[in-house]
Amino acid sequence: MCANGHPPWDWERIEFELRNRLENAKSEYQRAMRESDRLSRNTTDLGLNEPGGRQALQPAKIERSAIKRYSKALQDFTRFVLDGEIPKDLRHN
Repeated sequence: MCANGHPPWDWERIEFELRNRLENAKSEYQRAMRESDRLSRNTTDLGLNEPGGRQALQPAKIERSAIKRYSKALQDFTRFVLDGEIPKDLRHN
C-alpha cells in the first residue's frame, strides 16, 4: 500500500491517466496555437466589421479554452506527483 492507502498498481494507473490527460491537453493547446497563428496571418487586414473579421475572434476563444484545459491537466498532474492528491474524478470513494 502507498502512503494514501491505495495499492501501488492503482497509483501507477492514476499517474498514467494523468500523464495521458496532460499530453492530450498539451497537443490540443499546440494545435490551437498553430491554428490561431495561421488564421491571424490570414486576417490581419480584416476589421471586426468586415465579413470574416468576427470569425477572426473564434481562434482566440478556442485557444483560451485549450489553455484552460492544459492548465488544469498540468495542475492535476503536479498535485498528484508532489502531494499525492488524486483528482475527484479518479477517486473510487
